Amino acid sequence: MAFTTNTPVATNQIANDLVAINANWELTAPGVAAAAGDIIIATAANVVGVLSIGAAGGMLMVNSGASAPEWLAVGTGLQILRTNAGATAAEWTGPSAITAGTAVASTSGTSIDFTAIPSWVKRITIIFAGVSTNGTSMPLIQLGDAGGVETDGYVGGSCTIEGTDTTTIADSTAGLLIKFAAAASVMSGSAVFTLINGNNWVGTSIIGVAGGYTRFSQTNKTLTATLDRVRITTVNGTDEFDLGLINILYE
Repeated sequence: MAFTTNTPVATNQIANDLVAINANWELTAPGVAAAAGDIIIATAANVVGVLSIGAAGGMLMVNSGASAPEWLAVGTGLQILRTNAGATAAEWTGPSAITAGTAVASTSGTSIDFTAIPSWVKRITIIFAGVSTNGTSMPLIQLGDAGGVETDGYVGGSCTIEGTDTTTIADSTAGLLIKFAAAASVMSGSAVFTLINGNNWVGTSIIGVAGGYTRFSQTNKTLTATLDRVRITTVNGTDEFDLGLINILYE
């Protein structure tokens, strides 16, 4: 708007014009802002650009070159925000607290699965409370990913220390083996799987059985993709669970 004359204008006329302008004036950026929520930014000196609206829950941060803003997408469930190891940017990481799964009664079925384990998990604890089966096939703990439970490629074994100091051993390539050979045996204890790097997991367990028996087990397994499930079953895959409770903790 420019004034080209010195012609006096009535005060009430100015007021009326301002009302009309306020009612109809819409600030737009043709060819720049394409959607509601877009942010107009300076991309260089005297140059205007746009940062498109981010996804729901995202946060605005400065990019690694400290030259422009960018969106940090929202993390997955229960993740927390922290500074990365290089102290150069923010990142999402798993929660510091231990998360418990939903306990499952091990009173039926040939296998018990815990699925939908988050991708950020670095350690999983499987807990057994008074668990038994109706047969003599030894229990196995197997890991899996989006492609399913992996039933081979494990390197490890299990040993039993009895009340008389007798030691017996067994190996398995099918999972973390818990040496166990009596249908009446009731076991309690825990197994822990820890991620070394990539998809490489190491598992250990200490399981006690009434009568002075202790089972020690270990295994190493590299999955084909990110772990998202754990299965508890038996070597023959047909013996059924008939007692107890099983749950997992992950962190």
